[in-house]
Amino acid sequence: MTYATDGDWLLHRHNIEVGDLDIRARAIQRAPSGVHARIDIILNGTSRAWSMLNIEKDEQRVRLANSAHKALGPIEQKGLGNGYLKQALDAFCTGLWEAHIGTMAAEELRGDPTLGPPTFTLHPYLLEAGGTILYAPPGQGKSTAALLMAASIHHGVSDLWPVKRANVMVVNIERSRESMVRRLPRINTALGIEAEAPLPFVNQRGRSLADIEEAIRQSVRRFKTDVVILDSISRAGMGKLIEDVTANKIVDVLNGLCPTWLAIAHTPRKDADHVFGSVHFEAGEDVGVRLTAQEVDNVTGIALEVTKANDFRRPSMEILAFEWLPDDRGLASVRKARRREFPELEAGKTTMTDEIADYVRQGAASATEIAAALGRHRPRVVEILRSNGRFCPAKKDGRTVLYGLAAEDGLDTLGDT
Repeated sequence: MTYATDGDWLLHRHNIEVGDLDIRARAIQRAPSGVHARIDIILNGTSRAWSMLNIEKDEQRVRLANSAHKALGPIEQKGLGNGYLKQALDAFCTGLWEAHIGTMAAEELRGDPTLGPPTFTLHPYLLEAGGTILYAPPGQGKSTAALLMAASIHHGVSDLWPVKRANVMVVNIERSRESMVRRLPRINTALGIEAEAPLPFVNQRGRSLADIEEAIRQSVRRFKTDVVILDSISRAGMGKLIEDVTANKIVDVLNGLCPTWLAIAHTPRKDADHVFGSVHFEAGEDVGVRLTAQEVDNVTGIALEVTKANDFRRPSMEILAFEWLPDDRGLASVRKARRREFPELEAGKTTMTDEIADYVRQGAASATEIAAALGRHRPRVVEILRSNGRFCPAKKDGRTVLYGLAAEDGLDTLGDT
């Protein structure tokens, strides 16, 4: 009997008198003690028993078959017949490892010269069946940009970028569900979508990607998801991000969850040009997108620059303008930036964080002094000074706190700067 596939499952399907019997397996792996797999026995769409077992151990197969048989009703037990479940399970397990290996076998590949250029789910940042990493320092607008991309794809809106409509799911492990409920109507309205238009989310703040990987897989199947957006890689919970093994594992999990994905990542404190962690994040991505920001009055300029492009030429940097509602009520509108509206971004100059760093490198200063010297809004300067690890309190002038650079950003002492 040949094995069928259903996502990451291998299965045998039996059409019997009492309905459809499926025996299926996934998480198939060889260990020193034998081949292990998660086996499910399903009758008419309902799981009757499952176990993670050594498929080479007869006693473990016996226990699973007996457990499933006990879960059947009298009519189902009679319809299956004496010993049918055990025989079917044995036959399934006998060739399972070879079938599993067969799914990864080599093939003779021929190029197709008639194929056109690569296709995009959202041009030029999400390749169809590709992985994208969007990165920037904290607080620059990555989550807002990613949500705009998600809603644009999910609802087929091409106002900001050309999109191919697809089902999107956002995996939010950074912020609360309430935060997403508050943000989503603003995102929708900015795109001209009905404010209450839904978008599938997995909201699990406080859990890691490793914790909820299987829940995401189930949700992907349930919602027939084409694109997964993860916020963020830093919450993966699979090890230290600077280790190559961790980076490869995270990328492998994302590739396994959905063919097309975008993941948000942070940058090191002293270098906003790269994803924090192993170089294998950049090796594993198909598209890398660096985000930088500049604030002018009540408008934030967001520059998106493709830093890595597999199978296509890197496009020019683009700049969007995020306009905000008063009193921190969220995004009001988004549009393409006007020429010379954000001169620093157009010139590829420093971000606001870098501006502050350059200023305090000359000597510790208060938030008020910095804001006045740079022509910036003081509340934003205070936010950056308090939340960005590049800065720390250096000394006090009466009741006023003076800020300088953290030692690891280039200064050994701050009090005498």
